[in-house]
Amino acid sequence: MGLTTGLGSQYELLNGFNQIIISKMANTSLRYSYVFEFERNFNYNYTTKWMSENWMTSFYFITTYLMIIFGGQQWMKDREPFKLRSTLFLWNLLLAIFSITGTVRVMPEILSVIREQGFFDSVCDNGYITRVNVSSLWTWLFVVSKVPELGDTLFIVLRKQKLIFLHWKRP
Repeated sequence: MGLTTGLGSQYELLNGFNQIIISKMANTSLRYSYVFEFERNFNYNYTTKWMSENWMTSFYFITTYLMIIFGGQQWMKDREPFKLRSTLFLWNLLLAIFSITGTVRVMPEILSVIREQGFFDSVCDNGYITRVNVSSLWTWLFVVSKVPELGDTLFIVLRKQKLIFLHWKRP
């Protein structure tokens, strides 16, 4: 039983609201110079529906994460810290490349919305996310990238550094 089953009318209302936003913002003139095939094929509606029907999956990630972090601390208690300088460098490099790529792909759309609709709409109106596959995909990838980014804490545990609340309680 999915989340939308009990909230059918609210879900339809939300989709209707999104359609109003899409039609309101359809007059922006931004055209990407190149759109990759995987960006073109991204289906915002399918992904949104899947995420709303599978939201409980996040609890499995949280539980696994906490078990790994606190279990890892116990496991490392009597061990020497791992020297992961090269691995950590590569990890951070990959995260940086991903973040820069996402910014480069989404920023033209955001700047176009600011220019044509104003700052308020760029912050309070998600139409640029729902109507353009490029920004939709990269915004979604940003959201799901939070799961692998939890690996940062694993580096802290394996290197036996002090783990503070801010490290394992992510915003």
